[in-house]
Amino acid sequence: MMNSAPTSRASKTASRADLEELAAALEELAARQTRQAESLLDFVPRASPELTRPDHLARLADVFRRIGEGERVRVCISVPPQHGKTEMVLHGIAQLLAAHPTWSFGYATYQQDQSDDKSDRARGIARRAGVTLSETRANLRQWRTTAGGGCLFTSVGGPLTGQGAKALFFDDPYKNRQEALSEATRREVWSFFQSAALTRGQEGMSVVVVHTRWVQDDLIGTLTTKGWEVIELPFLMDASGAAALPDGGYANAAAVLNPLRQMPDGSAFGWSVGGAIQHLVELDAPIAEALYQNRPRRRVDGALWTYDVIPHLDAPPPLSRTIVVVDPNAADEASAARADNAGILCMARGADRRGYILADATGHMSVD
Repeated sequence: MMNSAPTSRASKTASRADLEELAAALEELAARQTRQAESLLDFVPRASPELTRPDHLARLADVFRRIGEGERVRVCISVPPQHGKTEMVLHGIAQLLAAHPTWSFGYATYQQDQSDDKSDRARGIARRAGVTLSETRANLRQWRTTAGGGCLFTSVGGPLTGQGAKALFFDDPYKNRQEALSEATRREVWSFFQSAALTRGQEGMSVVVVHTRWVQDDLIGTLTTKGWEVIELPFLMDASGAAALPDGGYANAAAVLNPLRQMPDGSAFGWSVGGAIQHLVELDAPIAEALYQNRPRRRVDGALWTYDVIPHLDAPPPLSRTIVVVDPNAADEASAARADNAGILCMARGADRRGYILADATGHMSVD
């Protein structure tokens, strides 16, 4: 009997601690359910009050909703420049981690310095969203939550494995138009994408590719031919929501993707229909159609003819002049295999005043 009172007090103390722990767990569960129910469109201005609700990217937001609900998504999304797509992706990753702190993700862009900047931005968003990050795993290349989830940030050609990742995000794999027009760069991007997303990813892993269109066989163009889901968000639209046509100076334009509105700091964001038409008309047509309207034109990479349209002869007619044309790629021996082709052609003018290709030694080689 003498020990009964202390035992009772200890029992009450333990019971009180258990109740407090249970209450904290229930509170966290309720908060997580609230985060899961919140739209990404609402999450963006809540986590970053300097931004406005990005209604123009509702279809991109819906992709993140589908991933959060456990759907396996393989989707390409083309978005015009300066429309907030990267901010949307970074906020989407942070929101997913707030709702699912054990999940892991991968993010890749065209170069590592850029990826580091995006990592720093996403990490700050995640913290503001209530994600608890590990103090020992919080560097820019990879940061993790205390629950074991997190995100790896890399670049084209860098380390990225799909092993264990819930989703991979490829955001702007090309730095600029010059790189997108380079066959060697497109080859490098495709090789990296296949290695990271297609050969090492798990069966249930989602993959989201987001970038501005450049040429027909950029990453989105290539994946389109392989049956991936495609979401196109044109800068200027007709009454049906399809990309407005350039005929008559975009005479059938009726709406813009991102209507002109005011940001929280008072600055303007978006476009009027008239302003968008003027902007497209002032651009070179191939750039306007590819970057803004998601309609890249057929690319010829400087070639006016291809072999399938040139008749083949067993022997040329009498020739009046023969020349050798060289178009070097300025590569050294070490980088020649990754560079564009160097062109070497032997051409002639026939007595009939037609042009003839006598030999073609075009290929990967150095200037030596």
